[in-house]
Amino acid sequence: MAVINNYAIAPDGTQTAILAYPTGSTGRHELYKKETLSNGSLTYTVSFYAKQISDLRYLRVPVANGGSANIGYVDLQEGIAVWDGTNSGSASITDAGNGWWRISFTYVPDSTNTGARNNQLYISPGNTSPLGVAVYTNVPGDVFRGILVWGFQMEQGSFPTSYIKTTSSQVTRSADDAEILNIDTSEWFNNQEGTLYTNLNVNTLSNTNVGGVSLGDNNNLSGNRIELRAVGTNTTIPRFDMTTNGVNQMIIQTPNLGTETNRRLSLSYSMNDFNVSTTANGNSVNADTSGNIPILNKLVIGKAIYNNLEQLGGTIKKVSYYPKALTDNEITDLTEE
Repeated sequence: MAVINNYAIAPDGTQTAILAYPTGSTGRHELYKKETLSNGSLTYTVSFYAKQISDLRYLRVPVANGGSANIGYVDLQEGIAVWDGTNSGSASITDAGNGWWRISFTYVPDSTNTGARNNQLYISPGNTSPLGVAVYTNVPGDVFRGILVWGFQMEQGSFPTSYIKTTSSQVTRSADDAEILNIDTSEWFNNQEGTLYTNLNVNTLSNTNVGGVSLGDNNNLSGNRIELRAVGTNTTIPRFDMTTNGVNQMIIQTPNLGTETNRRLSLSYSMNDFNVSTTANGNSVNADTSGNIPILNKLVIGKAIYNNLEQLGGTIKKVSYYPKALTDNEITDLTEE
């Protein structure tokens, strides 16, 4: 295949998308990138963006030495991606807008290559449905019969992260977290009572999977906080923490969720009665305690307040804040499937 760089507008709004097109009527037509993977026992995810602009709609995507062990197929017209390799793997396709699709394949490299895994990410246009055997040879082509591609990325992990542009070397992704400051002066925040809710997934049950959603004090990180953590000291148990001026008003670590990686957590609190209700995956725990609500002036998503470092190892589906203390039944309903 031949390519024309900077041919069209990419998903990020810049004119950096590549036009890839077959140049003949016989043989294999391939666009590929060769990467050396140092460990063949780990899980990797390859991803890229593609857009159909001609009658070419199918892609064959081998991701292991060009062999048959790890292969994905894509239908750009219908938005279908399937995995058809002999090795275990999975496929994903997401509508990225304006005709673009983000396509990803998660897999373990071909174990038959005992040295460094020289994985080659191929993209081969075909003329057969990805649900069958893809034909990727003898595709007549010219500059007017191509596809748009952009944003190739290979990373260690079981799901694709947001795209990071690179130049000549690999990069390490920083942990993602978000903060909303000065909530104490906003119209939507209530200093006297409230409810926090989050629905998140942890990648693995380890102590690195901590931050869910938290309220805190930007001037006193460890002293004033309300936290919903994905795990506590026992990694199968979520942790709910409220601390005022360095004094723990409430710490609850319950219930034991076992190997369940999806955590739906909710906590309600009231200044008047300091009635703290916590739920996790439909389990309700009540703690009636007299105490003081801490000073709160920021909302943090995906990171713990305590030391400002403990980011979530996973993904967040939803975060909600309510300026009132919901009832036990209401927050239990929130966390049920």
